[in-house]
Amino acid sequence: MIDVTVIGAGVIGAAVAYYLSHYDCKVTVLEKENDVAEGTSIANSGIVHSGHDPHPGTLKARFNVEGNRMYPELCRHLHVLYRQTGAFVVAVSTEETETLKQLKQQAADRGIPCQEMDGEAARKLEPNLSDQVIRVLSLPTTGVVDPWEITLGLMEEAVLNGCELELNEKVTAIKRMEDHYEVTTERDGQQNIWRSRYVVNCAGVHGDDIYRLLAPAAEFRITPRRGEYFVLDNAIQPLVSRPIYPVPSKLGKGILAIPTIHDNVLLGPDSEEITDKENVGTERSRLDFIRQALTKTVKNIPFDKVIRSFAGLRPSGSSGDFVVREEENYPGFIQAIGIESPGLTAAPAIGRYI
Repeated sequence: MIDVTVIGAGVIGAAVAYYLSHYDCKVTVLEKENDVAEGTSIANSGIVHSGHDPHPGTLKARFNVEGNRMYPELCRHLHVLYRQTGAFVVAVSTEETETLKQLKQQAADRGIPCQEMDGEAARKLEPNLSDQVIRVLSLPTTGVVDPWEITLGLMEEAVLNGCELELNEKVTAIKRMEDHYEVTTERDGQQNIWRSRYVVNCAGVHGDDIYRLLAPAAEFRITPRRGEYFVLDNAIQPLVSRPIYPVPSKLGKGILAIPTIHDNVLLGPDSEEITDKENVGTERSRLDFIRQALTKTVKNIPFDKVIRSFAGLRPSGSSGDFVVREEENYPGFIQAIGIESPGLTAAPAIGRYI
């Protein structure tokens, strides 16, 4: 019998394990893949968002702002590379400048440092901003991190503190007993049973599937959204020195140009709703879509320097917000699901909260 079983070793599961490992309790993390961060977490933009974007009153907004403030000290403690680059949200039309003003007010209401400037002033700081850009919101607390490194750092310290990490253990059943849960896994054709007082569901795009193992009639659904990125080779003068966001839409933050912690530049992601939760295939044709979208915000993009592409899945939940709660009908069963963008940023705050 252990105290807590955490399902999923992405950045959310790793953060939960990290904070639980500061307490005198027995924690086991179950992961169906052969390493941490093999799902949603690894195929990520790596941006530590400021918190200006999520709708007011949501868990996304709350945990985004809290997580952003936690990152610098957390990365110092874990010896994980972190760079506070700042970011620009750019407007190319009068209509978009009105949205920019709303985002500025939203940021100010949350205590997020921000500054508005015209396109000419912004181009002095980012020469490759498109000539169409007429107004910019600067967000200096935005940063970049390697998603795999932060997940590994969190999990490594959790293990050093006594947490157990069990890889290649796919959860196949969950049963509520009188005073604990039984979680059944399968590995190499063999079944294992893990008994614990608490279960924390951090299973990414499979979070709803895990929940339905316990509650088959649960209505919450996760739709995977595939986002593809293209990687530019290192350059003496990178294309951009900070993430460049378009004004957001109902589909998300849009197509970005993003400097990485390793001095490449990412272009993307697009957003494609799919049904297969394991489909992270890439399509070269998506580069044309990304190219067209980016020309509004960034110029002089060396598309001939694209050295690779990759895709990731975002767990878009039917509630429209993060689900972070203990289930009323299943005491001790705690959800951390539907964690799409800004999930990487929010991870430390979610882990601490749980």
